[in-house]
Amino acid sequence: QILSFAEVQGDKRRLSRIEDRNGNQTVFHYDEHHRLTRLTHADTATLALHYTHQQLTAIDWLHAEQRQRLATCRYDNQGYLAECDAFQFHHLWHEYTPQGHMTRWHDTDKTDVTVHYDNAGRVTATTTPQGYWQDRFEYDDDNHVTTYFDAEGGCTRYHYNADGLVTRQIDPLGHETRTDWDFSCKVAETDPLGRTAAYEYSPYGELTGFTSPAGDSTVYDYNEYGQLTQTTQPDGARWRLHYSEQGNLTSVIDPQGRVEETRYGPQGEILRQVLPDGRAWRYGYEQQQLSEIQAPDGARTRFDIDGLGRLLRVTDALYQQTHYHHSPFHASPAGSVSEICLPDGVRQTIDYDSERRVSAVTDGEGRTTRYTYDAFDLLSRLTRPDGSALTFGYDRLTRLKTVTNETGDTY
Repeated sequence: QILSFAEVQGDKRRLSRIEDRNGNQTVFHYDEHHRLTRLTHADTATLALHYTHQQLTAIDWLHAEQRQRLATCRYDNQGYLAECDAFQFHHLWHEYTPQGHMTRWHDTDKTDVTVHYDNAGRVTATTTPQGYWQDRFEYDDDNHVTTYFDAEGGCTRYHYNADGLVTRQIDPLGHETRTDWDFSCKVAETDPLGRTAAYEYSPYGELTGFTSPAGDSTVYDYNEYGQLTQTTQPDGARWRLHYSEQGNLTSVIDPQGRVEETRYGPQGEILRQVLPDGRAWRYGYEQQQLSEIQAPDGARTRFDIDGLGRLLRVTDALYQQTHYHHSPFHASPAGSVSEICLPDGVRQTIDYDSERRVSAVTDGEGRTTRYTYDAFDLLSRLTRPDGSALTFGYDRLTRLKTVTNETGDTY
């Protein structure tokens, strides 16, 4: 990547452009107060940043004629971020000490965490109303040991060196794992059974060798850009990787000499993958987003995708179409599909709660399954279309502990 710093502010230069080896650019724009106000990406999408004084209050996504508010921020009287509502993630609230240590955060539902600190600003405990993650931390600076007490009574001790890297870890059962370091590179790790794995590195920090506890060694080679070019397995078998001048992986040669090739477009998009037997997959794009896949037998599947990368329609090789509609209230990476219309006309719907979690799924025959959650997005109840339900219980580390059916039987 090429990083440019053309924005000058006194004796400082601000990042103005990032460009990869395929020519794709992200450009950073600043206002007269030297505040970042716009980011323009290679696909012409833009992020617009809004401020009140020096505080970021909103971020908008702009694409063609579309505008979507991605985040809204609110601050407390001390100037700390008190609330953030993100279109793609969560709506969270925060509280702080005068020193800026976050003492509490909570969401729109049941997750509510309180954080306690010592005089050095280190976390000493976390508490929640449900008892999940009711944890404590103790610090022994003289002996370089930190002790973690989990909510189930377990005690884990971490011994660390002068660089803050963990050299010994003793778990609640007394099992000890040892780690050796060369600066920040892990060179050896010994498990509780005394088995040691060893690691070797280049002067640039690239992993060049790994020796398992059994003594088997794997060797890794790299090019001048730090890209893996060869892996030699313990039995001597070699995998070789080749790249274009732009850094795109163009071929992989397996130990039997079989070659898989990849061809790219001018902006680094994959156009064709050629398998070792000569069969090829082809890919088409619109506005730098995948729009078509052609299988080796010539069958084509088309995709319509919105500016946020969400699937809107799939047209298969028989020209049958499946349509997807998305929630207008969020674009969670975990999914925001609110309706699916299948080629045969069957319609399925999905509802979400305030935390962007699936709360109900209605199938093509109108039967609805409902989902209820506890803190930390733990599924607490599943209600089937016939009204029968399963309830789920968890321990204080949020591990599934019990499942109870509609007759009261618990497993």
